[in-house]
Amino acid sequence: RGATGKEIRMGYYRVAKEFHPDKNKEDPQAEAKFKLISEAYEVLSDPEKRKIYDEHGHEGLEAHDAFQNIDIKGIVRALFGGGEFDDIFGDVTELPLVKAFMKTEGQGKEKEEQEEEQEGEE
Repeated sequence: RGATGKEIRMGYYRVAKEFHPDKNKEDPQAEAKFKLISEAYEVLSDPEKRKIYDEHGHEGLEAHDAFQNIDIKGIVRALFGGGEFDDIFGDVTELPLVKAFMKTEGQGKEKEEQEEEQEGEE
């Protein structure tokens, strides 16, 4: 749990090389093992995903991934007429509450991108 990003990266490369399907052509499960190793690295190398996994396990990651793919504008449009009332109310995605929510989500993604850039520099 206390491994640094560098330790995780080095461990991943060592284990991935060991279980790579090209090096284990006789092992029918080599590809499945390699995929599991890669999925684990994806989680452990991302501070946000790692925190979610530590707190909520695999189910928490699935919920997080599902939430990341939600189209907020599409949901708001579906709830409020899908653009049918735009001529009366304007674009509902421009309402202050919706804009504030979308801005908050955008800031979360910007922070995530900055953290990824910082890890890439290490």
